[in-house]
Amino acid sequence: HFEAYYRNIATSQAKFVCHECENVWTDKDRDKAVQNGNPVMIRGDYTTAESVCVKVDSMVSPLVPLKDLVRTWVSVEHDPELTRKFYVGWLAKVWEQDQIGTKSDELLKLKNGIEEGVVPNKTAFITMTVDVQLDHFFVMLVAHKYGNTQHIMRYGRVETWVDLESILQSKFVGEDGSQHGVTVAAVDAGYRTSEVYEFCAMYSDICIPIKGANTEHAPEWVVRYVENDINGQKVQTGMKRYDLNSAYYKGRAHAKFTRSIMAVEENDLSKNNLLSFHKDTGGMLADQLLSEMYFTKDAPCLWSKKSGWQKKTAHAQNHLFDTFCDALFLARLGNLE
Repeated sequence: HFEAYYRNIATSQAKFVCHECENVWTDKDRDKAVQNGNPVMIRGDYTTAESVCVKVDSMVSPLVPLKDLVRTWVSVEHDPELTRKFYVGWLAKVWEQDQIGTKSDELLKLKNGIEEGVVPNKTAFITMTVDVQLDHFFVMLVAHKYGNTQHIMRYGRVETWVDLESILQSKFVGEDGSQHGVTVAAVDAGYRTSEVYEFCAMYSDICIPIKGANTEHAPEWVVRYVENDINGQKVQTGMKRYDLNSAYYKGRAHAKFTRSIMAVEENDLSKNNLLSFHKDTGGMLADQLLSEMYFTKDAPCLWSKKSGWQKKTAHAQNHLFDTFCDALFLARLGNLE
């Protein structure tokens, strides 16, 4: 309600202000100034050119009232894609999104001295999370400590189900020389669903199918039975799929990023609920972990808002972010807190 009121005030009272003399102009003052002014050459020599291109944005166009410009500007300020279109279409400018929040180089401060694939001391269990694509997979191995602290010990892309089996059956050496295996694995069933169910059935002692949905104000997860009997009824003792509230875990992930960076900067790694990376972690992981942003914007109904998580850019890769959020779900399922 406040933002709707703010938009009405902004559009009805908008004025031009000269940044040099601070005089206030109306639309008529703007139009008069444009008519009395002259184009400014920004490139080339128009006196000898065969053709001339004139760049006029909506800010100085007599065809666009300022209130229309401001109304549109205010309405797109929370949406990166609409803001980009506004800058290009209305202001004739190239817009680059400000890097708000955590940046990749800040996140890489979470690297520690542990080698890739090595299990930290005091690890409670290891999880494997898998994001399934059309013809490949993204995998993340996370070591979980009591106090809900995670260490990403390995991540990457693999090509086949056989590759996943190999990882699932592997043993990993701890800092103290002990041997560790994957305790529980979660495989995304959003794609190639029947194949995922078959794989999880083969390793039903440690492997569960999951499915995420960006639905706010929903339970953290809901358990659904996926096997049917001959009558088409769900088998209550059959395979379970965990449907996750992805928005919830994405919020928890970003809170953990911020908390962990602050702990590193304050040199206080004794806290609970932290995150660390192996020593050879690269920018790809950091970029994907930060590939999404939380947005809030008005819905068609005046009294409601639309909010959620979306990619920062149309082609951002978020597979490893999804696998990390799934690992946080497994930590909750394991009651690490």
